[in-house]
Amino acid sequence: MITKQLRVKKETENSLRLIEEAKLVKPSAKVSKPAPEPDLVQEFKNLVSRQPTSNAKASGNKGKLAMSGAMASKNSSALSICACGNLNPEHRGYCTECVTKLKTRYDQLLDEFSAL
Repeated sequence: MITKQLRVKKETENSLRLIEEAKLVKPSAKVSKPAPEPDLVQEFKNLVSRQPTSNAKASGNKGKLAMSGAMASKNSSALSICACGNLNPEHRGYCTECVTKLKTRYDQLLDEFSAL
């Protein structure tokens, strides 16, 4: 019976010692998960797929047939807007600034894929 009491006393002392040691240990800093890498291909597709808006599309009218000759120059006053918001883009719905941004981003993507 005495040995049982001594064993319980020893186990209790060990448990208390472990608790005190645990209190003295500083908690480790939480490890945050790294931010997921953006999907570069999807990002580029989103940049390119932005459709330029025009008055005909904004008003809900269906696109008209292409005019030729003098009629086309007479009615060329349709307002078109670049994906960034600039008026009358020069390059198929994109202004020069957007084209240069797209080109640099495209080159970056090519460099990253070639490195793989």
